Amino acid sequence: MSAFSPVPFICPVILDIGLPEIADVMKNTGLFIQAIICIKLIPDQILRKKKIERLLDEIGIEVILAKVEKDREQGIMDGHLGAIEEEVYNYVNKHNLFVSLNGSAHFDKMIGYLIRSQKINNLLLKTITSGNLKNAVELITLYASFYPKSLVAQKINEGLDAKHALLVYLQEQGLLAETKKYFTSHFKPDCDETSLIEGSFNNNNSHLFNLTETR
Repeated sequence: MSAFSPVPFICPVILDIGLPEIADVMKNTGLFIQAIICIKLIPDQILRKKKIERLLDEIGIEVILAKVEKDREQGIMDGHLGAIEEEVYNYVNKHNLFVSLNGSAHFDKMIGYLIRSQKINNLLLKTITSGNLKNAVELITLYASFYPKSLVAQKINEGLDAKHALLVYLQEQGLLAETKKYFTSHFKPDCDETSLIEGSFNNNNSHLFNLTETR
């Protein structure tokens, strides 16, 4: 058996149907990977995104990722597999389904993808609102290492510790007001965003929160 698994070719001219309909045929016959590949060829971006999301809604991300892993284990060298994983990661990010991948090999891969594509905000917010500040700091540290010219990386290089760099990033992204309540036990009740950030710049050794605490 060849290491390559070509997508079954169905000529839309002969069948008098288009790519969306071909993708539906493939999906209905269990060819989920091929269906996504077909959908990704649809020129209309809005339709393409809707079709991929609808397929993931119906089939489930676990089924798609399991199929990707099975194809790899069988030695199938298909360059589309990585792109399909990214579609799943975008879906997970959009719908905040991070828990569904937590603990799996795909979780770390998803984090890498979100960092590379600069889409960490949803995951960061989910981590903070879950009370896991330690992981939020680790995520920002990874982000800073990947983007050495970013503001948060520059502040770390200037001596700001990673805990306070998290606050810098949140302010830069306009997320500080939304997340401030998760740090209230460590701030003065009337502490505003400006004084909070300025305090982190002026006192790198202070501890705004205990990373071992959970809510």
